[in-house]
Amino acid sequence: MKIIHSRARPADTIRLLRSHQRSQHLHKPDAAGWVFTREDGQPIRPDYLTYRFRYLVAAGGLPPERLHNLRHSATFRALAARVDLRTVQGQLGHANIVLTPDIYTSVLPELHHDRPRQRHAW
Repeated sequence: MKIIHSRARPADTIRLLRSHQRSQHLHKPDAAGWVFTREDGQPIRPDYLTYRFRYLVAAGGLPPERLHNLRHSATFRALAARVDLRTVQGQLGHANIVLTPDIYTSVLPELHHDRPRQRHAW
């Protein structure tokens, strides 16, 4: 995972990730800007993260779940908690503000009723 663009994250998290990234370069000079790497400094393959997630879910006795579904779960929780749509859009990396409510308001109908009021607030 490279830090290639800034999404809305708490400042403490950014500091912690940058500190870890600097540590990676001291111990693994081949890390080439990656924050999380394998022992040899090469990037972690996305399919390994999916495999590891599935393994941990099964080991924990949980029902099977897709890793990507965690993204949706976090988004639903943020919107249900009335987090500002612009903030959620930034966290998801959606280029267009219309995309976020179009995807998620069909699942959270109570937000659909708030959309006209929220759009005027932008």
